[in-house]
Amino acid sequence: PLPPERTGAAFAAVLARVPDLLRSQPVLNDYAFGGALIFQGVRPFIDSRADLYGDAFLSRYRIATAPDLEAFRRLVHKHRIAWTIFAADHPIVPVLSREPGWRLLTDFDGVAVHVFDGHIREGAFILDLRCLDDEAGFLAQLPNLKMQNLATQIAEATPKKTAQKDFNK
Repeated sequence: PLPPERTGAAFAAVLARVPDLLRSQPVLNDYAFGGALIFQGVRPFIDSRADLYGDAFLSRYRIATAPDLEAFRRLVHKHRIAWTIFAADHPIVPVLSREPGWRLLTDFDGVAVHVFDGHIREGAFILDLRCLDDEAGFLAQLPNLKMQNLATQIAEATPKKTAQKDFNK
């Protein structure tokens, strides 16, 4: 269970640092954060209702977050994980900070949130978050205002990176 400082307002303050549209994307979360995510309106990857998930799912989760990098990458690919939220002292946090394609969005109040610089789905578009350096030129042409909001929110929350521009349908 979460200690008192990880519930209610404290956890909401951490989630407030995650852009709204990113919160609607698939998340890989610390097992202990599942209930708090549900309470905050975020669909968790896993929560304490272990009997609903089954032994095989729980085993894959434990192995991937141990962390076993190959198992982690398979899980991220299969479930199209866009971000993670774990206790800052969880063994996966330093691994994610070194893993290509992942970057720390926030480390606040003992909770680390990483975002995948890969693809975020919204409507018919896939946004490659590595494009944030030139978001205005590319996103101004997109008819999907939500995508513009997502890119703006993430750009404001994280340092910009230079990378190849890539949009796919």
